[in-house]
Amino acid sequence: MEKYRGSTQSLEDCFWEAWACLCSSSTHLKQRTRIERVIGFVLAIWGILFYSRLLSTMTEQFRLREGAQVQVLETDHIIICGVNNRLAFVLKQLNKYHEFAVRLGTATARRQRILLLSDLPRKQMDRLADNIAKDLNHIDILTKRYEIDSDAFLSVLALQPLPLMASVPTIVEEESQPVFLLFLTMEYLDLAENVFNLCSFPHLAGLGYRQLRRGFQEAVVCGLYRDGKIYFHPNDEEVLKETDKASDGSIGPKECILVLGWRPDVVEMIQEYDNYLGPGSVLEILSDVPLDERYKACKLASQGKLKNVQVSHRVGNPMEYNTLEDTIINIQRSFKKEEDCPFSIAVISDKEWQVGDPSRADKNSAYSLLLAESICGKLGVKVHNLVAEIVDSKLGKQITRIRPSLTYIAAEEVMSLVTAQVAENSELNDVWQDILNAEGDEIYVKDIGLYMKRGENPSFNELSERANLRREVAIGYVKNNKKVINPVPKSEPLSLEATDALIVISELEGEQPVVM
Repeated sequence: MEKYRGSTQSLEDCFWEAWACLCSSSTHLKQRTRIERVIGFVLAIWGILFYSRLLSTMTEQFRLREGAQVQVLETDHIIICGVNNRLAFVLKQLNKYHEFAVRLGTATARRQRILLLSDLPRKQMDRLADNIAKDLNHIDILTKRYEIDSDAFLSVLALQPLPLMASVPTIVEEESQPVFLLFLTMEYLDLAENVFNLCSFPHLAGLGYRQLRRGFQEAVVCGLYRDGKIYFHPNDEEVLKETDKASDGSIGPKECILVLGWRPDVVEMIQEYDNYLGPGSVLEILSDVPLDERYKACKLASQGKLKNVQVSHRVGNPMEYNTLEDTIINIQRSFKKEEDCPFSIAVISDKEWQVGDPSRADKNSAYSLLLAESICGKLGVKVHNLVAEIVDSKLGKQITRIRPSLTYIAAEEVMSLVTAQVAENSELNDVWQDILNAEGDEIYVKDIGLYMKRGENPSFNELSERANLRREVAIGYVKNNKKVINPVPKSEPLSLEATDALIVISELEGEQPVVM
């Protein structure tokens, strides 16, 4: 370069003139001193970087807006905002649910399209979606990265340009329900194989409910969905309408329950226990959390006077042997020896256990559960239910495999199932609310002797008819401690013993009168 310019200019001047021609010759050629050239070079580089960043940001925003306006505006999309440890289970349930919809002919597309929004890097999202969806044959996952706050509520607000904003249905909160209700739902409704479905059959209009109930051999007809309400026990003479899709109060059972652990939302659980249990029931809570903090939580929740449950608080470590033993002994002394009151122990994730490693809470819950079982066995205390709330279902399965008498609640899996089904059909929210509501119908396991005589071998169809006379819906049975939901075929005789049971949807826990 210096060769062509001659020897009158230095190499520095030659490079600067070349840079000036590339950048801006009208201004840079006027800069003669070294300090001027340094300042001009820095400003030029900063301007180029700023322009590049501005251009990339605008391009990304245009792509985001295009994705939200074009893909989301299509029909039959499900939008999932955010990513957590429940995503895999939710997607598996959506895949299973859409498979059922394809079989029933109610699906509008062969594959369900799902839009996944998250603030994670795009490559990480794609890798996550590919790992989860590689075995899911009935859903397609689209990933989009957005710069808006990853909170789900703000994500929905960011999509407000949609022409129609459907109201989000109220999903049953896992912590507002007694844990044994969730146990019944999860244990006797196989999440991997059976789902609730609402099916519309306009061509069956005018048909009696009895014919509809007996007409399906591969499914159990649980009731009718009419005018926004679910009816589990319609009369057999009820005539179906084209828009149809396929309670008196009662006193609950008297029980004694020991809750190990405390969180602020336990206040809601106490209220649900009061709705579910009968008069004279006792609920004792053992936790390290100070009493002042517990009473403050009750006051903030505006907890009213309890009708059926007497609550007592005890301060102590649920994982300490002597403390837990003294608590169980005191509870047993509070009841008369001749009084037969079922005793249950429920372990929830204590507030202190949730600090730090999430797996720590599961390990502490499992330890408290095993410790309670050991103490009850040593004292000869009969426990109706021993149950713990555990997030990691693998750990829960290991515990129940070693100790069949113990039970775990995979609350996140239950809520993932509900979320997936309601995402496909918002009307199913009414079904779940009725089943999980203490005042509605629930799933019970009842003595088979209520429905058959010794020596009989009735078919499931016959058992369903006998349950229907008691205003119950039979959905399966338990034989040799193994549950069978929606048995097929239903017309074959069953060899059931006196120790077996029938799984029903019923308003009452005990024996119901026969309605002729």
